[in-house]
Amino acid sequence: SGAYGDLSGTPTLGTASTSAATDFVAVTGDSMTGNLSFGDYTSAVFGNSYDLQIYHDGGDSYVKESGTGHLILQGAAQVKIQSSATGADMIRANSGADVVLYHNNASKLATTSTGIDVTGTVTMDGATTSANINFGDDDKAVFGAGSDLQIYHDGASGTSYILDSGSSDLVVEGTNLRLRATDNTNYFRGVDGAATY
Repeated sequence: SGAYGDLSGTPTLGTASTSAATDFVAVTGDSMTGNLSFGDYTSAVFGNSYDLQIYHDGGDSYVKESGTGHLILQGAAQVKIQSSATGADMIRANSGADVVLYHNNASKLATTSTGIDVTGTVTMDGATTSANINFGDDDKAVFGAGSDLQIYHDGASGTSYILDSGSSDLVVEGTNLRLRATDNTNYFRGVDGAATY
C-alpha cells in the first residue's frame, strides 16, 4: 500500500482511498475542469473498432473516420470552417439555406435555391449546358484574346449586335445560309452551288 491505496492489484481509476481520487478519471464517466493533453501520434479514439480518431502527427492534425459509415459534422444554425490564424471564414454552411465558399475572407461562390451565385470571373477548361445561358442588357459574350468578337444587346437603343472589331474578316459559314425576319420572310438566302436570292 501507499499514498494512493493498495496498488498491488488492478488499479481502479477514480476510487483511490484518499483525496488523491480527484486526480483520476473514473472509467464510468467523469467531468474535466482542465485540458486533456495528447502527445504527437497519440489519438483520442472512439468506436469499438477505432472508427473515429482525432490526433496530431507532429505536423498535421486529423479528424479521421476509418469505419464503414460517414463523418458527419452537425450544427443547429451554421457549420463553419475558419482560419485559425485570422478567424476568417473559408467555408460557411447555413442550415436550410446557402453554402458559401470564401477566398481570403471574401465570398466567391454561394449556393442558392435556383443554382449558384458566383462573385468574380469564372475561369474553366470547358463547359456543357443543358439550358439557356442568359445575358442581361449590355452584357456581352466576348471571344478572342483582344475581345475581337462580341455579341450583345444594347438595352438603351434596343439594338442587338454581332460585332467584329479585329483586323480580319467576320465569316459566317454554312452549306445553306439565310438571313430572315422574325416572320420567316427571307432577306437573303444562299445555297451552296446554287443561286443566291
